[in-house]
Formats: sequence, C-alpha cells, structure tokens
Amino acid sequence: LTAEKYRFIWRNGPRPTTLAILALLIAIATRCLFAVIETHVPLDVCVIVLTNSGERHILHTRRHFDGTWDSFQDVNDPQVAGFPGSFISVGCANVSPQPQLEELHVCGITDDGKLWHTLRSSLLGSFSWLPFANVQTLSANGPDHFTKVCVTQGIPDLQGREDLHVFTQAAGDLWHTVRFSNPPRWQPTFDSIKKQTGDPGSFGSISCANVDGQLHICAATADGKLWHT
Repeated sequence: LTAEKYRFIWRNGPRPTTLAILALLIAIATRCLFAVIETHVPLDVCVIVLTNSGERHILHTRRHFDGTWDSFQDVNDPQVAGFPGSFISVGCANVSPQPQLEELHVCGITDDGKLWHTLRSSLLGSFSWLPFANVQTLSANGPDHFTKVCVTQGIPDLQGREDLHVFTQAAGDLWHTVRFSNPPRWQPTFDSIKKQTGDPGSFGSISCANVDGQLHICAATADGKLWHT
C-alpha cells in the first residue's frame, strides 16, 4: 500500500473501529484504486473499485451511530446515479442546504477527464440519488481534462445553510468552483487558484477541508514539496 492508493479524512465525527479500518485497507489493497472518507456524524465512505468487467465504479457505505455499517452500494448502478465512465478520482462531503436536511455530495473524475457530480438527499425519499451531471457544462471556463478532485462543505450562513466547494487539479494547476444550495445552482465559472495564491510548481495530489469556518487546501508539487493555502 502507498499514499497514492488511498486517502482517509476524518472531521467532526467518531473514528471507525480498528476492525473497520483493517477491512477497508484489505479492500483497498486487493481491489480499490482510490478511497476517500468524509465524516459528518455518521461516517460516509466512498471508494473506487475495479470491477470484473474492467470498469472502475464508485461504491458508498455508511457507519451509523451504533457502530454498524451499511452494505456497499454501487453508485454507478443504472438505478442509482448511472455510469458516465470509469472513475479515477472521487471526493465526497455531507452538506446541509438547510437545518435538519442532509445531503451527501459525490464528485468524481472519469478517465476522459470529465468532472461529474451527484448527491443523495433525504428530500428525494429514502435517500435516493440524482443522476450524475457533467460539472463542466454547468460551471464554465475550466480546463477540458481534470485529474484529481476533492470536495468539502462551505461555511454556514446565518440560516445554517452550507454550500459545496469543489477543488480540482488539471495539468498541474488548481481550480475551484461552488455548488450553491439555495437555490441549487453552480458558480458560473471556475476560479484559477494559482492566479490568486501564486505558482509554486506543478501540483499532483490535493486535499481540502473546512476547519473552524475556513477553507484549507493542501497540495503536493512534482518536486515533492507540500503546500498550503
């Protein structure tokens, strides 16, 4: 196992048990290409796995308050969010568009470089999923081919409503867009993060988090340096 094979992120919630972590590591070592864990009590897990047919699907599971886990669900099933292509990167985050309402947002990049978004909302009944939508058709001015993605919930407004922040890497550059919650819509254009924060080099891996009301981004450049903004 290497750091390129998996990534775990815990925030604001109970850590999974040692047995659960071991089970996830075994799954990653044997079949999984990438893994992302996003916590918001309860714990949601999204992983990319290589199927027997050679396709890379996103699977989702959840750890409940009592420590039990749901069975993995194939998000790319035609009856769930659909299969726009084999995925190479995935990120997930729980977002509250209004108090007492929970939405699990999943963004993924397919091997053709397209950025896709879906969500599972309690408003849709029994936590149903929306079909995957191509973000590059909803938020303009971005590159044609993305490589990495990470997502996090935004800072709540005075009504406690959160937006979804999406950070991506393409050709070593970092990009950002937002899916607003009220009303649901995407930021018209992608932002170039390097134009606002400087250019320390060509970025590879990226990660993001909302910590105490501030958005943080960490990224590694091709020369092995770790950068933060």
